[in-house]
Amino acid sequence: MQADLDAHSTREECTREIECEICEHKTSTRAHMREHMKKHGEEKHACRVCKAAYKHISLLCRHYGQKHK
Repeated sequence: MQADLDAHSTREECTREIECEICEHKTSTRAHMREHMKKHGEEKHACRVCKAAYKHISLLCRHYGQKHK
């Protein structure tokens, strides 16, 4: 019974999406989220519409085109 519960918990963790608190990007693993968060780095360029902020102006421009067009 415990083995079944452990297997279920593992599957649940694998299928859960992790959402970025800054830009709402979603990924399935913490490792991918850590890599994604490097994009935000020292957030110098902030979106005027929402709370998203980016290290590079090019990422902010892409954000505007995808989220606020």
